[in-house]
Amino acid sequence: QADCHACPPGHACSVGSSAPTPCMPGNFMPNASAATCVACAPGKYQPSRGATACLPCEPGKFCEAGAAQPALCPAGTYGDATDLTAAEECRNCTAGFACASGSTEPKPCSPGSYSPNARMAECKPCEAGKYQDEPQETECMTCTPGKFCPTGSSSELPCEGGTYSNQSGIGAQEQCNECMAGFSCNPGSTEPKPCSPGSYAPNARMAECLACDPGKYQDEPQE
Repeated sequence: QADCHACPPGHACSVGSSAPTPCMPGNFMPNASAATCVACAPGKYQPSRGATACLPCEPGKFCEAGAAQPALCPAGTYGDATDLTAAEECRNCTAGFACASGSTEPKPCSPGSYSPNARMAECKPCEAGKYQDEPQETECMTCTPGKFCPTGSSSELPCEGGTYSNQSGIGAQEQCNECMAGFSCNPGSTEPKPCSPGSYAPNARMAECLACDPGKYQDEPQE
């Protein structure tokens, strides 16, 4: 017995061992002369062999007993503390925020997107015909008449000059109506404006009526 060597830390030596056995990942041994290694406690992990201690589980992750590697908090949740021991200890992402797997904090939805429910992994882009100009929101707003909102809009866009829209919730310039001859439509118009006496609009899609040329007149509106 006097000629037997003490088993070094990070190793185990069962009865009759001819050489120390390194502790496997997920296990450790801080002391010498150990017969067996010890599993890492919940909330800690160890990826290497022959370890004398375990590492604390980082934020955004959790470690069950004997973990060789941390596991990521599931999508829709986040971990803002160390030493989490189970997925159930990861906190739910709230509405208006999104949490990808392994998140350490909720990410607020950016303008043009929203998150209607808790435990969302990603924010949703606003649907065509809607917009959201604020961050961290749970819904999008309907585009107002005279405007259009493509998918993911953070603001309303005016119908181009020469077009108009008297409907809410349109999603593209192509849905704006063409201004008729005899009328003008400034950008963002909700209805055509008839040309006043002394002016005219010879073509469709006119943003402004034209003044009568010298030597000519127009005493009627909408010409």
